[in-house]
Amino acid sequence: MIGVLAGIDIALSNVALSAMPVHYLTIAKSSSALWVMLFSTLLGILRPSCAVAAAVLLVAVGVGAASAGETDVDPLGCVSRA
Repeated sequence: MIGVLAGIDIALSNVALSAMPVHYLTIAKSSSALWVMLFSTLLGILRPSCAVAAAVLLVAVGVGAASAGETDVDPLGCVSRA
């Protein structure tokens, strides 16, 4: 099962790479830590705390600031990278 999911991840990464600029894809990949922390908190795996909230906020602000001026983004690339 893990191999199948890894293969799907690689395939979707290739689709995203063909649909988005490399620099924006790198910015989007950096948001994966944000999603891991968010969903682990929502699922009860990670206990909510001020430190976790601060880390999520810092990552979100950093990703937002880095991608603020990006206008050449294909929606297919964003969806396949997520």
